[in-house]
Amino acid sequence: MLLTGALLGVLLASGGSTALREAVSGSAALHALVMVLALEVAVLPLAWLRVLVLECEYGLADVAPGAWWKLSVARIAISAVFAAGAAELLFAMLRTWPAWWWGPAAAAGVLLAALATSLAPAVILPLVDRPRPLGPGPLRARVSDLARRIGVHAIAVEECGTADPHGRARASLVGAGATRRVLVSSRLLADFTDDEIEVILAHELGHQVHRDLLRTLTAEFVVLLVGLCAAGRVLDATWAPLALASRADPAALPLILLVAGAVRVAAVPALNALSRRAEQRADRFALDNVSRPDAFAGAVRRMAAHTLAEEHPSRAVYWLFHTHPTLDQRIADAEAMRYAGDAQTRGAAAGTRGFSRASNARCRVLAARGFSPASRALSERPAAPSCPCSARRARGCSRTRRCLSGPPGTRT
Repeated sequence: MLLTGALLGVLLASGGSTALREAVSGSAALHALVMVLALEVAVLPLAWLRVLVLECEYGLADVAPGAWWKLSVARIAISAVFAAGAAELLFAMLRTWPAWWWGPAAAAGVLLAALATSLAPAVILPLVDRPRPLGPGPLRARVSDLARRIGVHAIAVEECGTADPHGRARASLVGAGATRRVLVSSRLLADFTDDEIEVILAHELGHQVHRDLLRTLTAEFVVLLVGLCAAGRVLDATWAPLALASRADPAALPLILLVAGAVRVAAVPALNALSRRAEQRADRFALDNVSRPDAFAGAVRRMAAHTLAEEHPSRAVYWLFHTHPTLDQRIADAEAMRYAGDAQTRGAAAGTRGFSRASNARCRVLAARGFSPASRALSERPAAPSCPCSARRARGCSRTRRCLSGPPGTRT
C-alpha cells in the first residue's frame, strides 16, 4: 500500500501522468489501464518474494509457482479491465456534474463492487479454477443438515483450490444472490477434522444469516463517499497549480486515488472494528448452532497456526490491524459455552437427585415457580406414585438412602 502510494505521488509530481494522458490521447480508460498495469507490475516482485520464497519456505503457503503466476496474471488483467471501466465512468461524471460528481461516483463504485462480488463465482473464478461440489459422504450430510437447521437451503458448498490463492486452509463466503456460495480450500479439507470443518462452515453461514456483506458494502460506501468528497475539494484547489487542463483531466487520476486512499487508510481502524464485531457474531452463531466448543477451539488454533497470527497483540496493533478477534478471545467464547454446557449438565444431575429425594408434588410446585430449568424439565415427566412416610419406613428408606418406590424411569 505504501509503495503504491509513493508511486502514485511520483507519477503526479513528476509530470508522468500528464505525459501518459498525451500518449493515450486523453482517454481516461486507457490512462487507467496503463497506470494500473504499471503499478501491478512494479509490486509483483515483492509479492513473489513474500509468497513463493518466504511463505513457501516456512510452510505458511502451499502453492506451485506455475499456479501462482497464473493466478497473479489473471488478477492483474481483471483489475486493469475493471479500473479502465471505472475511470471512464468517473471522468464522465466529472464532466457532467463538476460540483458534486463525488456523490454519484461513490454510488457507482459501490454498485460496481456489488456487481463484481456477484459475478466473481460464476464468471471470474472459472477463469482460474473450476470449483467442484463436496463429494458424497458424512461431511456433506452434516453440511446439509446444518443448512436445514438454520434455514439456509440455497447456498452451495464447493471445494476450490483458489479459495485461498496461497494454498492456506481457509473457507470464505463469496457471491451474492443466486451466485452466493461457500468456497472451501483443498488444504482445509485435508488438514481439518469433520467437526472442525462443520464449525467453520457454520461460521461462514452465520455471515449470510446476519447479512454481513450488506453491512460491509454500506460501510465501504460511506468511506468512499467521504474520500471522493475530499478528493473533489483537493482537486478544486490544485488542478491549476499541477498544470492540469481541467478538473476532468484524466491526468488527475493519481491525485484522486491518493486522496481517497488516504481517507480509506484513516478509516481502517473503524472498518476493522466493524469486521471484528461481525466475526464475533459469526463465531457465536457457529457455537450456538453446532455446539462443539472443542472443535471450534481446535479450528481457530489451527487457523492461527497456518497464518502465524499473534496470540497476544498490543492494544494499538489490535485496534489498527486486526479484522478478527484475537485467538484468546475466540477460545474464551468456546470455553464459556463449554462451561455453560457443563453447568447445565450439573444442574440437570442435581435436579434429578432432588427429584428422587422430594415428593413429586413438591418438585412440580418448585418447577411451576421457575425454580430451575432442571426442575422444569423434570416437572414434565409422568407422575410417579407417591411414597408416604409410613411406606418409606416399611421399605427401609431414610434420608440417606434413595427412594426406589417410583417407576424405573425415575430411579437414580
